[in-house]
Amino acid sequence: MNVETGSASHAPSGTHWITDEETQRIAETFVAASPYLGDIAWSQVPVGENAAYVYGFSEELPEDLEPGYPLPEGCRWSWQLSLTDPSGRDFRLHHNQVVSAITKVVYEGDGRQDSMRAFRLGRIEQWYTEPADSRRALKLGPDAAVTICQIALWGKVAFPYEDENGPFGTGRMDFFEEQR
Repeated sequence: MNVETGSASHAPSGTHWITDEETQRIAETFVAASPYLGDIAWSQVPVGENAAYVYGFSEELPEDLEPGYPLPEGCRWSWQLSLTDPSGRDFRLHHNQVVSAITKVVYEGDGRQDSMRAFRLGRIEQWYTEPADSRRALKLGPDAAVTICQIALWGKVAFPYEDENGPFGTGRMDFFEEQR
């Protein structure tokens, strides 16, 4: 099974490659479901086998380089998300990290074996194994997006996703409720 590091325009018809659009949608869902993130900024960055030439072998893009600028062969524009975690540390999330996290979830799991975790990981696995056209039409829920992006950023799920109704519709536990 192929996992793409290119965009949909580079994917031959009928391939199973994961596109930039799919990973960006996962990252957008993660941001919407993660109120603890700060300093969120989206940008377009060059990626691919010749991206190092565009960056001049540094981590920063040249100041005069704008999205849409023609890139060398073997290079394309993709998305990048810059954010700050609750401790104040800055992180960057991009397409290749999300694809790597999906691969880790599908082939390795994340080390937890409880039934709710297995259910959530099963949804990601099913999404991944759907035929490409069907998969591209499906949207992963916030719990799956949070799992994927946290594994991409921190190698584990640090802040599990809980909606306001809690896992069983009983409300979210609040240990400081009497102090509010």
